[in-house]
Order: sequence, then structure tokens, then C-alpha cells
Amino acid sequence: MFMLIIAIHINALVLWRTFLSWIWFPKRDSLTKNKIRAVIFDFDGTVVNTMPFLIELAAKLMSENYNISQDAAKKRYLETSGMHFASQIALIFPDHPKNQEVVNTFESMKQESIFAHSVFPEIIPTVRYFSNQKIKTFVCSSSPQEIIERHTKAKKLDDLFDGSFGYKPGFGKGEQIDFILQHHKLQPEEVLFVGDSLRDFDFAKDKKIKFIGIERIFERKDFQNIGALSVSSMTDFVKLFGDKDWSPMDSTSRLPHGFSLIKRGKAKLVIRDLYKDRLMEREIHNLEAFPLRQGDKPQFMEGRGLLVSLRLDGKGPERMVIRHYEHGGILRSLTRDLFLTGSRPFRELIITEMARKGGLPTMEVLAAIKNCVFWPFYKGDLVSKEIPNSVDLIQYFTRGGRTRGQKQLGEKRELVRQAGRLVRKMHEMGIYHSDLHLKNFIVEKGEGELGSLYIIDFDRSKIIHPLKSNKWFANLLRLDRSVEKWRTKGLWITRTDRLRFLGSYLEGDKERKALVRTYIGKYLRRKRRYRMGWAIERLLYG
Repeated sequence: MFMLIIAIHINALVLWRTFLSWIWFPKRDSLTKNKIRAVIFDFDGTVVNTMPFLIELAAKLMSENYNISQDAAKKRYLETSGMHFASQIALIFPDHPKNQEVVNTFESMKQESIFAHSVFPEIIPTVRYFSNQKIKTFVCSSSPQEIIERHTKAKKLDDLFDGSFGYKPGFGKGEQIDFILQHHKLQPEEVLFVGDSLRDFDFAKDKKIKFIGIERIFERKDFQNIGALSVSSMTDFVKLFGDKDWSPMDSTSRLPHGFSLIKRGKAKLVIRDLYKDRLMEREIHNLEAFPLRQGDKPQFMEGRGLLVSLRLDGKGPERMVIRHYEHGGILRSLTRDLFLTGSRPFRELIITEMARKGGLPTMEVLAAIKNCVFWPFYKGDLVSKEIPNSVDLIQYFTRGGRTRGQKQLGEKRELVRQAGRLVRKMHEMGIYHSDLHLKNFIVEKGEGELGSLYIIDFDRSKIIHPLKSNKWFANLLRLDRSVEKWRTKGLWITRTDRLRFLGSYLEGDKERKALVRTYIGKYLRRKRRYRMGWAIERLLYG
């Protein structure tokens, strides 16, 4: 009887969510240029990357002034995000005597620091896309109007949107939506709201306008639980309108500083300005012929896909590495190097450049190339400057394992600690590495001493703010699987090395340490499946 009640309850939940989805999900065929006349963007966390800062600030003030832990404070803040902060505090701590003081401090500190936070890179080309389609765009925010005006002007967004609105007494998000509908003579079914919080969905539903969630502080399942459609990026959002081939790289506003977009026949290149003339003179877009014209015998390197190293100028010590994109996994013999839509080389260039500018040691990308084969298929290449006198961690541990002297042992331990610190820094920057394994760590050997350690290969990686525990732990597990796989082949790495890496990664972070304990059990249960997959891969590919 008890099990029957549980089954009925679960089925009722499923039916309720299905009902919500049917009513409130904007149907994909309704997201067309003819049916949508305006798109409203939330500001904090959707247009500008301020939410990590605001979450930490709110949690700090709440834990200092109320009887609540920082973890609990973050949870309550996120549950009510999308509202004006004074309304959040009044809802979480009703009639508390410290409320006004906390709100004043929050708004003051927000005014001082918020302008240091950048606009998400996809926003400008996305808004320009809608402008080109004659679709109006607006900013709607629970942040004070003064902040919105100053921020949009400082970031040169004021002329990009058709209107930017912030909070004033009696003019919250609901009233802002009403004003947009009335002033621009729009019907609710013609308007779409894009936001990063669950409360944004409530504002949209109350005004009977459509809603799309952007997966940043909340995940897809969180939006699904309230009956809302969501996307992982602005690129995916635009593609809902039917433009499957659209990429933010089609707009030069998306290019990192110091790069140019060039078109040659069926090829598109994003190329570093410092090397543009030298590389274009040699027709880098025609890579099948390119290496043969350098007067330098190419050196072929190990890696997924073809890796070719050659001199940058056909003379001199500097070398470049050309990586041809190929599929991985069990089905790679079928798909090989042919990709369906998207712009993987351009995305990797952008994330790599963001990592470099953020201080993460990684390779210097010189060019990203996308060659259309026949619509909608393409092939891609990435050209980077070679890190001199370097090996990956597998090569390093293999060579070190042959001698295993005290010097080699000390170097290995320091490298393991460096790797932990680098991965931690990468995660604090909000970078989710899609394929973190030992070959993607490069060791630069100095003159008789250990050099720098680099993280490379950001293909299919993502920028997620803030990077949630399930994402950073997935990276740690992927790396540990790589270690386990090579340990079974005799690689010189021990259980103590793995603990040393984890200790370096977790240093000074009690919250991460607690979360790691909960995830370890899940990983151990999955390990058998990974070993079975490796056996199948060896059987198929040797």
C-alpha cells in the first residue's frame, strides 16, 4: 500500500510538470521572427557577469547580521534572486530590525564594485542579431535605475538596446514589463523574456509573456521543475529562432581584442593581428598545402587528430602547432573530421584567450580556421604557438619512471601540486574543461630545472558562472579516470600523488572538501563501467 501511494505521488508530479510545460513552454515553432517582436533581457547574470559577486556579497552580509550560515544564505539568496534586494531581505527575514542597514550596505558596496564586472561575450552579437531582424531589445532589472544607466553607458550598451530599465520605488520588473508593452504597443504573446533566475519566470508568467531561462546560476533541471524552457548559451537561444548556422563569431564584436575575422572562399579565419600578414601571405586557409611551402619538414605529434609542428617563419626557433579537429570516442572511425554546424575552432580560441588574459598558463592561439565542405558540414583547424622544450604529463611521468632519482621524485611532487593549483584557478575563473586528462597538461622544461606547467585544449569547454560543484567535480573525476587508465599501463604515478593533487586543489576551501566526500562514493561505483569502456576501446582500436 505504501509503495502504491509513492507511485501515485511520483506519477502525479510527472503529470503536473508535463502540464506546466504544455502551458508555459514557448513552443519552438512560436519562436520565429514573425511572431516575436521584442526580447527583454534580465541584467544581472544575463547581460553582465555580476551574479558570482552579488551572491558572495549577499551571503557575507546575511551571515554577519543574521543567525544563518554562508551556505544557507547563498541558498536563500538564489531562491529569491530576480527580486529587488530589499524585497529579498524582507521575504527571508521579515520585520528584522537589521534589514534596512543590510540593504543599505549591500546597495552601497554594489555601487562601488559592480562596474568592474564584464558583459558576457555573446550578448553584443546576440542583441545585434535581433536588431538586424527588426526585433526590439530591452534590459529589465531589479538593480537600481542609476546603476543600469551608468553600467550600460560605461559598457557602451546604451545605444545597443531600445530601452534599459532598472528598479525605482513602484517600478519593479513587473511595472517595467507593463511599460514596455504599453509604450511600444506590444502584445504579451509578441514578447520574450530571457533571464537567469527562477523568479524571472514568475514575472514573465504574471505578464503572460514568453520566457527562456539561461543556464548559469540554475541548471536545466531547475527550470524544467517549474515548467520553463532553458538554453545553455545565447548561441543556442538564437538557434531557437531557426538560424541553425548562426554563430556569435559572425559578428566582429565577439572577437577577442587583437584578432581579426577574415573570409577566403569557403574558409573563415579568426587570426591574431600580430601574425596576420605572415600567415595570410602563406595562405594558411589552405592547410593541405600550407606545411609544404615552408621549407621546413613538418614534425608530427601525438594527440587526438592530426598535430603538425613546423617553424613559424620557415626559419628561426619559433614553431607553431596545427591541430586538425577530429571526433573522439568509439564512433570516431565513422565521423572522423566532419562536423555538423557550429564553430568549434572559434569557440576554443575565445575560451583559450579568456583563460590567458585571466592569468591561466595555456597556449597562445594564432588562428582558428573553419572550412565549409558542403552545407551544413565543415572541417576545422587550430593554429597555436608551440611551447618550446615541452612534453605532456604522460611523457614526463614515463621518462621520470625510468630513473626515479630524488631529483625526479621532488620534481614530480611539485608538478602534481602545480596541477592541483592550476585546475582550482581554472574553476574559479568559471571554466569547465570538457576533456581534462593527463595529455592536456604540458610541462615546459627549463635549463636543468623544472619549468612551467600549462593546461591546453579547451575544445568544447564552457564558461559557467558560477561553476557548480557537479561541474568541477566532473572535471576532477575525468582527470582521475585518465590517471587510473595510465596507471594500469604502468605509469609512474601513485595513490599518494593523487591525494597530493587533491590536497593542493582543495587547500583552504572547507566547502569543497565537504562536497568531495559526498561525490567519492558515486565515482567508485562508476569505475567498473569506465574499465569496461577502456577494454572495448582497446579491442576496437588497439
